Amino acid sequence: MNDEADDDTQSDALEGQNPLFVIGVLVFITVVGFFVGMDALSEYRLQIDAHERFVPVEAKVLRAEISVRRNNNTNRNSYHPAIRYAYVVDGEVHKSRTYNYFKGDRGSRSKAEEIVAAYPVDARVTAYVDPDDAERAVLDNARPGDAWKVMAFFIIFFAILLLIVGVVVKALLSRARQS
Repeated sequence: MNDEADDDTQSDALEGQNPLFVIGVLVFITVVGFFVGMDALSEYRLQIDAHERFVPVEAKVLRAEISVRRNNNTNRNSYHPAIRYAYVVDGEVHKSRTYNYFKGDRGSRSKAEEIVAAYPVDARVTAYVDPDDAERAVLDNARPGDAWKVMAFFIIFFAILLLIVGVVVKALLSRARQS
């Protein structure tokens, strides 16, 4: 009896909804979540590569400031270090703007200020360069520490999404059987 009541409640929640619309919305959410997750995973892998393989070289800071990005959806700002630096590999000067690849731990004003303060203009600092491609360099080659948070978010996101899909599919099948 309880299963029938659950089926009725789920069917009532979808009453009047076009099943294709509901499925389309769920597919859209899944696709967006997948691409955001893949982007975070790509950044994580690049940072791990920098941590494991990149070699240190001396660099000179050319510019160091905070970049402010406005998220129109939340009306909030996020703050990121904008550091430009030059380094020499095999007698050739290269320039980069990459602080690090994994952006999971940035966005707050205080964190951006802390990073920029550590890299004053004209300072001699250590950059880390890809030995196979001198165009790729980072200032921070540390192993990402917040990766578990990003991965946990996406695991929870997809678990909840699968639960919702299961409820919707069950309700649609129940409604189809009743018709």
